[in-house]
Amino acid sequence: MDQEVLQEQVLVQARRALGLAEVRYREGADDLLSVLDAQRTLFQAEDQLAQIRLSRLLASVALWLALNRQFIQLMVSSPEDDRIAATTCSPRRIPD
Repeated sequence: MDQEVLQEQVLVQARRALGLAEVRYREGADDLLSVLDAQRTLFQAEDQLAQIRLSRLLASVALWLALNRQFIQLMVSSPEDDRIAATTCSPRRIPD
């Protein structure tokens, strides 16, 4: 199974655990430390999911750059290229 999908499932479970910890705290069955611990777990799960998504997006950009490197090099021209193009491609005056 995909790592991102698995981490999304971890995130769902961390949210559920936080909800349960909050209910137990409100009802007096548990202390605040349990809520704080559940929050920390949730934040870690969110951070891990963000890191996984960032890695996927960076890999996509790297792939795009690798596939399009030659095209990009053709599209980027130096000032010297512009000067040469201006002198060779400029319209010529037709004698009267």
